[in-house]
Amino acid sequence: MNRKKKLDDLTLKLLVGKVLPLSLVSNRHFQTLIKELNPSYDLPSKHDINKALLKKEVDMVEKLKKDLPSISKGGFVAITHDGWTSCATQSYDTITVHFINANWELRSAVLQTRKVEGSHTAENIAAKLKEAVIHWNLPPPIVVTDNAANEVKAVQILGWERFGCYGHRINLIVKHSLQVPEVARIVGKTRKLVGVFHQSTSVNDCLLEKQRTIYQNNVSIIGHKLIQDVPTRWNSCYDMLERVVEQSAAIFAVASDDKLSQTASNNVKTYCLTFDEHSTVEGLLQLLLPFKKATSILCAENAPTISKVLLCMAKINDIINSKTFSPTIMKVVTVMKQQLQKRTDLEDISVMGAMLNPDLKSGSFLSDEQKHQAHKLLLDKCISLFGSHGTVPGGFVKTENDDASETQTATSSSVLPELPSLPELPSLPELPSLPEPNVDENHNFSSPEPPTKKIKCSD
Repeated sequence: MNRKKKLDDLTLKLLVGKVLPLSLVSNRHFQTLIKELNPSYDLPSKHDINKALLKKEVDMVEKLKKDLPSISKGGFVAITHDGWTSCATQSYDTITVHFINANWELRSAVLQTRKVEGSHTAENIAAKLKEAVIHWNLPPPIVVTDNAANEVKAVQILGWERFGCYGHRINLIVKHSLQVPEVARIVGKTRKLVGVFHQSTSVNDCLLEKQRTIYQNNVSIIGHKLIQDVPTRWNSCYDMLERVVEQSAAIFAVASDDKLSQTASNNVKTYCLTFDEHSTVEGLLQLLLPFKKATSILCAENAPTISKVLLCMAKINDIINSKTFSPTIMKVVTVMKQQLQKRTDLEDISVMGAMLNPDLKSGSFLSDEQKHQAHKLLLDKCISLFGSHGTVPGGFVKTENDDASETQTATSSSVLPELPSLPELPSLPELPSLPEPNVDENHNFSSPEPPTKKIKCSD
């Protein structure tokens, strides 16, 4: 029975993990495979799978509620919220919670993904967020959202603390910077070139053939297809430009291939980048690379990233201010500086995150004035947490001016946890006694005389 239960659970994980239909267990080819692997195992029916899924959901919810900080248990949580549209043009929103459990492990879980009915107003979003927090009995959270006006207003309605997603901010900075006319024309031309390869199988097959001929010494890039950028997918424009530069030799070879139809050949030739445009794209990639790296660092899920926000932005500012670019790219740099100043303010959360990181607390990436503000902010936060006049949650801490005989309103054990006693040091071995010095009648000290050397027969 235990063996069957384990196999049923693994089948369930397969269906959920790969988002497969429950009808898979009724598929005769799948059943044949399972019988070949284990003739004694009977697959659960679709009805049994459905019941197991519902039970698993209840168990997971109960387990998550035990791990989550709550109003009664105390603690802190952060939630992220975003809306998206499915391929079937249906609107959904997802709420994810992030917390540290009792074992000091960083955890995250999807609380809900639900279909959105009606318009995405700030009031509707606020109502859904409040409903989720009440349902899961969470303490007032810190909310991370994108920088859309309705998301910002929704959190303001609830009176919660909010931090704008830095991945989204970086994406907006790059998006606005690429609207410089000379660059926008090149990006648009590249987008059309990629579209030609995506819409024609013959052109794409020709590209693969040229790759095998040209890149014999670099087989790792054979088979790479051109990438189409997507406005809502961060770094996709960088990936598109990088791939076109990588495959430029093969693309030029495709444009001059006589096997293609006249229409396909003309389309490739029309949208192929000139040498000047190719040079501009290479400079643009050099400029955008720090933004791509910063996005990857700040969007990591398995480690806290708030402490790295200011450092990443400082590195980006250093790079765009220190490097020399072509006149066209310098126009992009000018817009970037304006966008950086507009969208990357020195916020309290990011400052405290950096100051509490042992590797960054020196604040070497901040100006002297910013360091002073950061230290003052951290001090004010500590005072607000521990209170004034030496009080802390749960007791009273004596100050140096307090009389030792005064009675404390709380014992030391209520303020500080009992510390383990130190282990006893091992006993030291006894040292040999030193000979006493000779003292004459005038109280002068002299070293003891060395022992007389014994005379041997050989002497």
